[in-house]
Amino acid sequence: MEASNVKSGGGLFEGKQFWLSQNVPQRSRFRELIQQHGGIIRLQEKDADIMLVDHARKNLPPNTFSYQYVERSILNGRLEPLEAYRAGPSAHRPEGATHIPRRNTRLPYTLQDDQLLWDYMQEFEKDERAMINGRRIYQEFADIYPRHTYQSYRDRYLKRLRGRPRPGGMPQAPTQAPMAASENVFRIELPLRPPLNEENRPQISAGPSSNISEDRKRKRIDENEPSDPQIPRKPDTPSHKRRV
Repeated sequence: MEASNVKSGGGLFEGKQFWLSQNVPQRSRFRELIQQHGGIIRLQEKDADIMLVDHARKNLPPNTFSYQYVERSILNGRLEPLEAYRAGPSAHRPEGATHIPRRNTRLPYTLQDDQLLWDYMQEFEKDERAMINGRRIYQEFADIYPRHTYQSYRDRYLKRLRGRPRPGGMPQAPTQAPMAASENVFRIELPLRPPLNEENRPQISAGPSSNISEDRKRKRIDENEPSDPQIPRKPDTPSHKRRV
């Protein structure tokens, strides 16, 4: 729960939103000091303007500041220069880049962000054992698409996307590609043959066997006739005598 502002102490931190890391020494004490001087405590990093950590720790996240900023500001009765208490390394910004927002600036969600997140979570929605309300799923998604933090992805899905239709509608099925020219089927229509009749019926010539039979007949006739017409023809003698 967010704490309400307490304007005692002159409201030194009035309107400023703080996030306190778990490694801040005497964290409860600094929480009360911030609230007593008009500051607001946020539970999530993305909602805070100033993120306080223990500057003595190593591998601190970018854009974090030492808790001593609160302590020294209250002690001196005025706000100390925040940059003097920077603890974590700043996020790298390419030289000359002015369009890249800083860490404490929220990036608006685009339609593509919502679609990617919605599509990614559908596989886990089908698994009854998946921890939809946990953190691991969103941490893995943030590693793939680091545009937002995993906390932001988690809030976005649970509060805006879960149980609702896919943002922008379901993707359309790809249309069938036109048939290639090589796949076209060409049909060749042959002319119809007219029915056969006496006029157009083809003449079948006699084969070699017919010619041979005609030659044999002629040869037999020639053998029976004498070559010299003056020589009388012998009568045919029977090959077998008839028995009386």
